[in-house]
Amino acid sequence: MNETYIKLQKRNIKKDGLVILLFLTFSFLMTKNGIQSGKIVTGTDWLFHVSRVEQIYQNLKQGSFFTFIATDVFNQSGVGTFLFYPDVFLYPWAFFRFLLNPINSFYAWYFLLTFLSFIISYFAMKEFSNDNLVMAVSFSFLYVCNNYRLFVGTAVFGEFIASTFLPLCFLGFYELFFRNEKKWYLLSIGLSLLIYSHVLSVVISIQLFIFILLIGIICGKFYDFLKRWKELVKAIILTIVLTGFIIFPFVSDYIGKNIHAPYNSINLDLTPTFSTLLLNSLDNKPYQSVGLFIIIVLLVGWYFVKNNFTYKCIYGLGILCLIISTKLFPWSDVKLPFLKVIQLPYRYLDFSNLFLAIVGSLIISRIFNSLNIITAKKYVMGIIAIATVFFIAFRGNYLNNPDWYPSQTKEIKSVMLLKKISNRNIIFPASTLIDKNNYQYVFNYRCPIGDTDYYTEKSFKHQKTILSQITYVNNKGEYIKPIAAPNKFIFNTNLNKRSDIDFPVIAYSNTRVKLDGIKKNYTLSKRGTPLLKNINPGKHSFVIEYIPNKTFYLCVISAIAGWILILIKSLYNMYNSRKEHKND
Repeated sequence: MNETYIKLQKRNIKKDGLVILLFLTFSFLMTKNGIQSGKIVTGTDWLFHVSRVEQIYQNLKQGSFFTFIATDVFNQSGVGTFLFYPDVFLYPWAFFRFLLNPINSFYAWYFLLTFLSFIISYFAMKEFSNDNLVMAVSFSFLYVCNNYRLFVGTAVFGEFIASTFLPLCFLGFYELFFRNEKKWYLLSIGLSLLIYSHVLSVVISIQLFIFILLIGIICGKFYDFLKRWKELVKAIILTIVLTGFIIFPFVSDYIGKNIHAPYNSINLDLTPTFSTLLLNSLDNKPYQSVGLFIIIVLLVGWYFVKNNFTYKCIYGLGILCLIISTKLFPWSDVKLPFLKVIQLPYRYLDFSNLFLAIVGSLIISRIFNSLNIITAKKYVMGIIAIATVFFIAFRGNYLNNPDWYPSQTKEIKSVMLLKKISNRNIIFPASTLIDKNNYQYVFNYRCPIGDTDYYTEKSFKHQKTILSQITYVNNKGEYIKPIAAPNKFIFNTNLNKRSDIDFPVIAYSNTRVKLDGIKKNYTLSKRGTPLLKNINPGKHSFVIEYIPNKTFYLCVISAIAGWILILIKSLYNMYNSRKEHKND
C-alpha cells in the first residue's frame, strides 16, 4: 500500500478522533447542569412531545414496537398523532427510559442528539470544504451552539431533531446539482432522515431547493441538468424506499379522509419584528434569536465572500432566511399554501443559521490561515480557541436564561402538579419545573398545543366530550374507564337492554372494532367515533384498535433493506478505495 497514503490516513484518523473527543466533551458540558439539577423546565410544546415518548415507552414495555394511536396519553382519545407526525428519533429517548429515570433519560437523549449534530455538521463541512479542518470544527460550533437551536432543544423537539440532519441534506443537494452528481445518495440519506424528524422542515428545505435551482439557472451555474437527471431519479426513488413507512399512513389515513390538520396559516402574533430579532440576538437571548456570533457574520460576511460566487449565494440565502423569518417580509399578504403551511416564520432561522454558519466558518478559517504559525500548532490553537469561545458563550446563555436551562444555583418557581385531577380538560401549566417525583403527573393534564391535531373534522367539533372520555349509551353520556393496550382500547360494560354505543375513540380508515372477540362493522357517530347499534343486553367486551394495512409493514421491510444496502455499498466503496491505493 502507498506509504504516503497510509500516513495521510493515519493523520486524518487521529485528527478526527481528537475532534470527536472534543465534541463528546462539549456535548456533555451542554447537558451537565441539567443532569445535576435533576429537573426539566417545560416549554410550550414539551408535553406534546413527551407524551409521544411516554406512549412509545408504554407500548415497548408491553412488547409492541410500533405505535399508531394514543391509548395511554392525550386523554386516551386514540388520536393518530403517531401516524402523521414522525417519531423515529423519539425511540432512543423511550429506550433510555428502561435504563434511567425520566429526567436523565431526556438529558441522555439530548446529549445523543447534540453529539450527533456535532458529528454530522463536522463531516458534512469537511466534505463541502475539501477537508478544511478549521472550517469543519468552527462550522460545527457555530451551527450546533446557535441560540435558535438551543431554544428548540428545550421543547420544540421536531425542529430540534431536524436541525441535526440539515447540513447533510443540503450537502447532498449541492453535490447532486452543482458538484459531483455521483454522490446523489447523500441527498436521499439527508432528506430521508429529515422526513423521519419533522415534515415542515422538509417543506422549507424543498422551498429553498427550488429557489436555489432557479438562481442557479438564472446565473448560468446549472447547465448540465441532462447529465444529472438520472441521478435525481435515483435519489427520488431511494428516498421513497427509505421513507415509505412514513408516507404510507398519509396515503391510507390522511388524504381525502377529512383529517383536521394543525392550523394552515401564518401566526403573525408570534412572528418577530426585525428589530426584536436583532436585539434578542445581540443580548444573546435564546428565543427568536440567532445569537451574537451569527449577527457578527451577517455584518462582516460580505467582505469575505465577495470574490466567490458560491459563498456569496450562501451568504445571500442566510440573509434572505433571516429577513423572511420576521415581519419585514409581508406575511400578511401571503396567500400561497406552500408558504402558509409553515405556520411560524421564525422556523426559517434554523436555515439562516445553517447558511450563515458556513460563511462564519469561512471567516474563521481565513483568519487562522493568515496567522504566521506552523500548520500543526495553528490547528491545535484554532480548535482550542473556537471551543473556548463557544463554551464561554454557551455558559453565558445558560446562566442568563434559567427559564430554559435549570441549574442548581438558580431555579424558577415551580407550579405544583396534582396527582389526581377531577377535570381532564385542565390545561398543563406553562413553565412547570419537573423532576422525577412529579414527572408522571404531567400526563393527567391536557396538552396546551397539539393534542387534537389529526382528529377527524367531526371529532374536532366534539373534542370536549371525547377528551372527557364520555361514552354514549343510547345517547346518554357516561364514563366507562377503558383498559389501555398497545394501539387498542378494551371497554367492558354490562348493558341492561338493547343499546347503541358511541365510544370516545377517534375512528380512522384502519380502525377496527370487535365485540366479544368477533369483528364487527360499525358506523361513524356524529362525533366521528365508532358507533355500534343494537347490541344485545348483557356483559360485553368491546375492543377498538388500529390495525395498519399490510403495506405498511412491507414499507418498513423495504426501508430496512434500503439502509442495509447503503451500509454495504459504503463498506464496498471504502474497500475499493483502499485496494486502489494498495495497487498504486
